[in-house]
Amino acid sequence: MSPAGMAGMQLAGQEILTIGETLDTDQWQLPSAATGWSVQDVVVHTGCLLGPLTAAVGGEVVPETGIEALNDIQVAEKRGWNSAQANEALQQNLDKALAVFAPLQDEPLATVEIQMLDLGSYPLHSIVDMFTFDLTTHLRYDILTPRGPVDRHLPPLGEAQLVPAVSCLLGGIPKMQPDLPQLDPTDIENRWRESLLDVREAVRTGGLDQTGPAGGLYDECLFQHEPGQATVFIPVTTPRELGRIEPILVPAAEVAVTTHYGSTADIDLAYAELGSYIARQELAVGPRIREYYHRDHTHTTDHTQWRTEVAWPIIDVLTPKA
Repeated sequence: MSPAGMAGMQLAGQEILTIGETLDTDQWQLPSAATGWSVQDVVVHTGCLLGPLTAAVGGEVVPETGIEALNDIQVAEKRGWNSAQANEALQQNLDKALAVFAPLQDEPLATVEIQMLDLGSYPLHSIVDMFTFDLTTHLRYDILTPRGPVDRHLPPLGEAQLVPAVSCLLGGIPKMQPDLPQLDPTDIENRWRESLLDVREAVRTGGLDQTGPAGGLYDECLFQHEPGQATVFIPVTTPRELGRIEPILVPAAEVAVTTHYGSTADIDLAYAELGSYIARQELAVGPRIREYYHRDHTHTTDHTQWRTEVAWPIIDVLTPKA
């Protein structure tokens, strides 16, 4: 579930409110990095967006217009507000939304999917991840420098916001772009299981000496439901072609690593955690994410005993740490 999303959403909203209290009248009217919107428009938007999406979760009738059109309508309607009204509306809607979303973190509601306007359908527990991402990016990328006009210091993003925000990206991009080719998750899971069994059987019948855990190489675009390449492998001492199984060389690499315990159904949480670490360290990632299956379905049907290592190749440091 998304307890981290609850904390991240609250923190992201509070950051906007705190920064808003420090701005003078002229700063509120500065053009933001969101095209056509002032700083005040962006803050008004963050408060307004909470309203209809909270209503949608509660089963209320919401406007049939798309989210982008709705955003512009709401902002235009409130251009006569002053800064105090903008901040007050955000505070009220944030408090109301957090109260509505809190019970959605537990079953039986957590995994129920609901249509969120034209953004796609989402499990109820993940909506706080969406708002964590939205509130965080509007402040740090639309209002604050270097992209925005307001020069204020905030501490670097931590796990409280990065983990739910990255989780939102991994789960939300395919839903927000329905025209992208969609892959059936069941088919992907079945093909992965079958391929891993095939490779293990080839190693066994071919009398090859295994030198480490089975693994997989995955193009990053696969996690956005775009076409890409996936390869499963087992390291051996003397690789050779065995029917459909071909030898490959897995290049050495420096990697950032995390370990996921349990079913692969929620391995996206491990990816989110690893992604947040990479972002905090300002690392540049290389191609083809790696997974290593130290214990999986070929060892036991008890998924609570499965252990998967996720490794993201690192190619550079974006900005040297002081």
